[in-house]
Amino acid sequence: MVKGEKFTASMPPNEEVQYLTTYRLEFKKSYNRNKILLPEKLNNKIESLFPEIDTFIDDFISGLIPPNTPDENIPEEYRNEYQIVGIWPVGRLEPTLQKMEEINTEIEIEFRKIYGTDDK
Repeated sequence: MVKGEKFTASMPPNEEVQYLTTYRLEFKKSYNRNKILLPEKLNNKIESLFPEIDTFIDDFISGLIPPNTPDENIPEEYRNEYQIVGIWPVGRLEPTLQKMEEINTEIEIEFRKIYGTDDK
């Protein structure tokens, strides 16, 4: 999602929703294990991000066309999956993505300081 790779195939929408929710949980676990290493100001920013990520996931799901009702024209293996993705209002997901990118940069800077690989 963020900084997507140019030459990768997109995953089916159902898998993408599962990926987003799993990624959110894994990020939260990792953050909770490492938050003692980060400045309080950055911790506050990260913690304020979780509700925004939840809203982002809800907004993402709202941009999916729900599974179709049984239709003989749709192959059976696709009948219970989302059929179309990307139907969001313009600019709906970008503010959260921008905030995530800014916090990601701050986290990287802090870990570079911890490991002594910062520019100073």
